[in-house]
Amino acid sequence: MITRAYQNANGERQEITLAADQWAALSEADLENMLGFGKKAEKPAKAAKAEAAPAVEEAPASAE
Repeated sequence: MITRAYQNANGERQEITLAADQWAALSEADLENMLGFGKKAEKPAKAAKAEAAPAVEEAPASAE
């Protein structure tokens, strides 16, 4: 078993212990999700898309 320490999305130290073969198969996205970054990164992107969409839709309506 291999233990590695990372800083999680809350700024706290988080240790993750996995077998060597599990570390080899672990993707960066999986690690980010384990540390809480993947979930937080999705919310602002969705909010930004939601805010951008109405602005695009309003432009043609006001142009007419």
